[in-house]
Amino acid sequence: MTEDHSQPPISRVRGSGPLALLRAGRQAMREVPGLRPMLLKGFLLLYGIFALTGVVLWGLLYRFAIGPLSHTIGSYDVEGGIFMDLLSLVLTGLLWLGQAVLLAATLILAFVLALSLMSVWFEVLAARVVAHARGGALEEQQFRLADWLRSIGRSLRDGVRMLLLVVLALAVGFIPLVGPILAIGIAGYVLGWEVREPYLIVRESLGDDPKSLRQGLRWWTMRIGLLPVVLAMVPWIGWLLLPAALTYQVAGVAWAGERGGD
Repeated sequence: MTEDHSQPPISRVRGSGPLALLRAGRQAMREVPGLRPMLLKGFLLLYGIFALTGVVLWGLLYRFAIGPLSHTIGSYDVEGGIFMDLLSLVLTGLLWLGQAVLLAATLILAFVLALSLMSVWFEVLAARVVAHARGGALEEQQFRLADWLRSIGRSLRDGVRMLLLVVLALAVGFIPLVGPILAIGIAGYVLGWEVREPYLIVRESLGDDPKSLRQGLRWWTMRIGLLPVVLAMVPWIGWLLLPAALTYQVAGVAWAGERGGD
């Protein structure tokens, strides 16, 4: 299949690993005017969406699952002696453990949904890198709240698809031995997809064929998503670094695609 020679070949990005994309993103942040001011606005919006969706998802989970289960366990008659006391203690411990696991899963789901809702911001970020690399051949794009609100429908559709993959990863993770590896692979693909798509969407808008752009990128997509997966598994510090890492990787994909190893 022949590529459009008026555009940089998409094969440029395939050799870039997660750390190489971070370095490319840092270079883009230094050289492309206007990217750094975008970060504060984007981070505030991302964390706001993350907090809101996390609270809503956790509230629904507690209302329809944890609350009724806790009430059921608390209503057991424990007058059967030491055995019933021990059983009640074990069930209570399992309930608290289950709440902790579900809280972690809820945070992951909320973050994936927040990333999907931020897709327009990432696309503007990638477009500005492309415009700079091509000497201003593209119209300078700005992130506007009105444009973001109009895109929510598309973002939610993408978000639902990503959420289903995350739920699949969580379910697969319980398979003995191979489950955790498969779960990390699926989660890596989900987050890698969020990293690569903004640049590919910009290339589509410039006339590239969507199928040609995405051909042969499956394993590379999973590979670049492994760094965000590792950060997502580290409480607090990793969660704080995750948005910045994803943002730098998004800019890095665009920079590597346009400039190669420059």
